Amino acid sequence: MTRIIKIVCFITALFASLQSVAQQEEFNPRKDFYYDEDYFRPYSPYLTLNAGYALNFNTMKPEQNFSADLHFRAKYEYLHFNAGYLVSTDYFFLEGKKLKLYRSFQRSHHFHAGVGTRYAILRHNLGGYAGLSLVTGRQLVGDTAYYRRLGPGLYLQGHYHLKPIYDIGVGIGLYLAISEHFSIFGLQLSIMFSGDYKPPAKSKIGVY
Repeated sequence: MTRIIKIVCFITALFASLQSVAQQEEFNPRKDFYYDEDYFRPYSPYLTLNAGYALNFNTMKPEQNFSADLHFRAKYEYLHFNAGYLVSTDYFFLEGKKLKLYRSFQRSHHFHAGVGTRYAILRHNLGGYAGLSLVTGRQLVGDTAYYRRLGPGLYLQGHYHLKPIYDIGVGIGLYLAISEHFSIFGLQLSIMFSGDYKPPAKSKIGVY
């Protein structure tokens, strides 16, 4: 009898969870809507600022990185584009003599643009993009010599954000950049700023 009660409780909890997800999907249609008397337009452009650590496959050493990306859609809600910049280095600042800070000469700059897709509901945002990049930077050759490199590359990125506020999210991202002299793969912390919120309109269509 106890086992039957546990099974019934489990099924009830599972059903309630699925119903909650379904209600959230219904609450967030693929069109403009109102929430708490605020007007939103889903799948508007959004900006991500990211920072983290990566493995440089050329040196097989860890690096720090920072990136910024603008994501926007075309005509269709699932067809999105992005353009951005990433910088990666073994260290951004190193303390030297007399408490002076020095920047590392070894660093790479990635300018990229690509295409991808995005899935967003009220509290969650998931996106993935891939494309081409132009990579430049200084590479350590030997012990003290740095050579400037320039060439094409490929990139792949994905991110997930939890949105405590509809237009602002925090999350994580993965980044893979491949080029002849600078290839990195890393994990980033990410902040998202969306443009979904719009000034209130006079007429309320699709009020929820």
